[in-house]
Amino acid sequence: MKLVSILDQDLIICGLAGGTREEQYGNLLDHILKNNEIKSDRQTLLQDITAREDAIPLPYDGVALPHTRTDASPDLTIAIGIPAAPAMLKGNDISPTEIIIMSLIGPSTSDLYLKALAAFSRYLIKKENRQKIVSAASPEAIMATLEDDHVMLKNEITAEDIMNTNCSPLNVDSPISAALDAFTRLSIDQLPVIDDNGKLVGVIDSKEIIKRHIPSYIFMMDNLKFLTTFEPFDKIFKEEQHLCVRNFMLPPPMIIAPDLPLIQITISLIKGEAQHLYVIAPDNRLLGVVGIQQLVHKVLRG
Repeated sequence: MKLVSILDQDLIICGLAGGTREEQYGNLLDHILKNNEIKSDRQTLLQDITAREDAIPLPYDGVALPHTRTDASPDLTIAIGIPAAPAMLKGNDISPTEIIIMSLIGPSTSDLYLKALAAFSRYLIKKENRQKIVSAASPEAIMATLEDDHVMLKNEITAEDIMNTNCSPLNVDSPISAALDAFTRLSIDQLPVIDDNGKLVGVIDSKEIIKRHIPSYIFMMDNLKFLTTFEPFDKIFKEEQHLCVRNFMLPPPMIIAPDLPLIQITISLIKGEAQHLYVIAPDNRLLGVVGIQQLVHKVLRG
């Protein structure tokens, strides 16, 4: 199915007015309410959208994706705004927003919304495609661009649609101090390890680093009450700059293809087959990581 088949040309604004998030979103909502029969009002919808964004403070990088789930309309309503003056809409944004894709998600349209979001994301991740949309002179031109570039809705949501591509892989020759720093900075306990060609060669786990510094005989003891020193941690402090990630990495717990369907991913994670699923290309290059966090962020709160 073509993406343009679920879009309404009348809900596209080139030169969207406003200098703040509330002004731009509000003007886009006014346009939606003017052209659609939606049983709600501007202020209610605006509060719902901004409250959702504030609750999940994911930064925007040129493209804003405001949305809310509402009973005010049974359908999926998508509006596109090209701001006359790109602005930083939120305090943690990476760059000014040039494209706003606003979605009002009806009660039974979540699946369609996710497919539309995935289609937009795949297309707009390329800078040249974003520039085509931004430079389009009219709603007709935007629709024609999406049509000519064959932007399609896939039949199902797959790993490439929900994976985290900013997964901070470590090089196999990095010191374990880099791993410990990353664990702390990212509040996680496992990271992928790649070689110089970006190919996945393993994972490094914070538990494994600590475990390797504890003498094996201690794990065979029943009575640990006499242990009082921090010797394992002292060893880590002394060696973290000199030992390489390759000495501590483990095989990836589970690797998957980019086209693995969402339902299979979900079952694997819920069954506990792995904490993270590593998405790789046919040549073994690391593409991204999927975990429970991605199911929550991209699906339940996408």
